[in-house]
This record gives sequence, structure tokens and C-alpha cells, in this order.
Amino acid sequence: MNAMTQALNAAFVKTPSQYQRIWQWLKDNGMNTVDTVSKALNIPKQSAQAACHDLLKRGMLQKHKRVDARLSPLASNYEALGRTYALLPRPMAKKAPKAEKARPAAPAGDPVREQAAITYATITLRVPRGVAKVYEEHAKEFGVGVDDVLRLALEAYGKKMGLPMMVLDPTQALRKKLEGGV
Repeated sequence: MNAMTQALNAAFVKTPSQYQRIWQWLKDNGMNTVDTVSKALNIPKQSAQAACHDLLKRGMLQKHKRVDARLSPLASNYEALGRTYALLPRPMAKKAPKAEKARPAAPAGDPVREQAAITYATITLRVPRGVAKVYEEHAKEFGVGVDDVLRLALEAYGKKMGLPMMVLDPTQALRKKLEGGV
């Protein structure tokens, strides 16, 4: 700590952070390189570079790339964004999805282990009005709900496509009545 910082701490005045000092200096002096900032604030160049990079990621600085007449890259200029200093949060890193663990093969003939676990939930289907009318007519004709007719239709489609499907639980009598019309 230098003498000024010690005097401010002794007087219980909060000293600005290095990030705040860099941001404020860039706000007051316009676009400048990291080397200029580190010399002006008397801080190590690596610290200034790390702080500028972090402030850039937080959206508090803007980086302007420079090139010379031969299009060779030069040191970038940084510019402070915003009217007042407010340390913004770092952006969240996207997490990669975890790979599923391989499950051991089920022994042949074990019906419980051969079936997949399915969460049963209510689904809302958007179907054309003509299709909905047909389901409503079937339901009215057999005295059941439209959801029962739809379940049987899905089961019949699954059987037609050769999908291994479990019985979806309407009564056997209803199934026998509807199998011909579905």
C-alpha cells in the first residue's frame, strides 16, 4: 500500500478497487491500451490486462482492435461503457450435458426389466377440427370420454407401426368395440 491508500484507510474512506480505478481512468481518458493504463495507474501490466479482460467479459469495457498500414495487429484499445461504475456479474458458462451411464442388459424373459420407465402425464394435442369431431362422435357413440378414444387410437397406431406398447388401460369391452372403427 502506498502512503495515499494508507491515509485513506486511516480516515475510514473506502478506496476504489483496481477494477473501478481502471474503468474510471478509461472513462475519463477515452480509448487506451493496457500498457498505457498500467503506466498511468502504476499497476503491473499483467494485472491490468487481466482486469481489462474480466471487465470486457462483464460487458463494462469495449475492445477496439488496431492494425498498422501493413495490416499487422497492434495492441487493442479499450473503452469504458456506461455512465457510472457498477460491477456487472460475469456471464454464466454453459454446462455440457452429462452422458448417460450404460445400463446392463436385461436378462431375456424378464418382462419387468425389459420395459422402459415412462412418466405418465397429461398431454394436450392440437388436431384438426375434423379429426376432433370423429373422436367426439366415437366417444358419444360408445358412452366414453374422448381421452379413452384417443388412447385407443394411439395404441392401435403403435401396434400398426410395430412399436412395443403397453396396454393403455381402457376396459376390454370398449377395446373390442372400438378396434373395428379405430
